[in-house]
Amino acid sequence: EIQDINVIIATVLHLGNIEFEETDNDCVVIKDEIVVHNAATGAWPHLTIGPWSHDDNFNNQTITYITHSYIFMVGFSLPLSGQVIQLSKNKIQAEDERDAVAKALYERMFGWLVIKINESLKAEKYSNLPSIGILDICGFEDLRLNSFEQLCINLMNEQLQNFMNKRIIEDDMELYRSEKVEIGDVDTDSINNDKLLRLFMDEKSGILKMIDEDTKSGFSTDERTVAKLTDQFGDSGIFIPATANLEFSIRHFAGKVTYSGQSFLKKNMDTLSKDMMDCLKSSQSTLIQDLFSVPETMTGSIS
Repeated sequence: EIQDINVIIATVLHLGNIEFEETDNDCVVIKDEIVVHNAATGAWPHLTIGPWSHDDNFNNQTITYITHSYIFMVGFSLPLSGQVIQLSKNKIQAEDERDAVAKALYERMFGWLVIKINESLKAEKYSNLPSIGILDICGFEDLRLNSFEQLCINLMNEQLQNFMNKRIIEDDMELYRSEKVEIGDVDTDSINNDKLLRLFMDEKSGILKMIDEDTKSGFSTDERTVAKLTDQFGDSGIFIPATANLEFSIRHFAGKVTYSGQSFLKKNMDTLSKDMMDCLKSSQSTLIQDLFSVPETMTGSIS
């Protein structure tokens, strides 16, 4: 397992060296194949993919380059009328796939490590000893420039705040009332953030849902997405349209934060294609097979 972890880390580093260029026939190729050959002698052999074979004629193939088990995609398969057509991606799409592979490998490896740590710290193994719980999270962020990352971090803090409100404050108040303990009037509305969470996480029309839809469409822009969010949520009292281009503010429990919508869609574009998922699932590394076979949780992690 230690070897597998080292391989995944090396793989993520190697991916950062891969660059693409478009050819005259609108296909995408790897700009410097020496980078691939160098990588092939290091981490890549351990990522061997079972059913795929070497194919030098890769311009219009789903799997574009395989050298000593190195795999990278610059195309995609399209089912049509009972057949599968192989199409080439453009340079931007190939770069997005490269980045998505790196993110997925690192994220799932991190989730796997969290599972291992939790298993080793289980109190059942040390039932006769005191135990503590460890919570490690990002703090609420309001930087000079707040982008998609800060929005996700602050939304996570909103969820934690909501949990604390309900489990510590509201539940305790209900307990006091049931035991006829006088607690006076407590204003819980001022700390209740259910409305904000619904605004973001509604599965049909929430902010995250709209951003995901625009990301998957491939035709929207950051400007259009921010405009749609403004039209949909501008009167909510939580989403505050800003005067500057691509900016908007959110009234969080900790205060108002202004975000820039620049690159929102690109930063949200980290979903692996089905072709690449199938490739990774067929890796001869048992750990990598497991990482890409287990279902993700609602937070997008495997832990």
